[in-house]
Amino acid sequence: MTYVRRLQAWKQAWLPYRDGAAGVGRALRRAAKDAQKTARMYGTPLYVWENGKVVAKKP
Repeated sequence: MTYVRRLQAWKQAWLPYRDGAAGVGRALRRAAKDAQKTARMYGTPLYVWENGKVVAKKP
């Protein structure tokens, strides 16, 4: 099997997973927005990772 054929076979094998992986970023942004909304409702801080440290921020 040549390199080109192996590459084509690999692309075909991973094609169904590509769309699912694309939605991960959207899901994370939506979860962050929901966390901000909940923190604002209850007056609790949001904890984020900044410069190698965990920092509490006001929503």
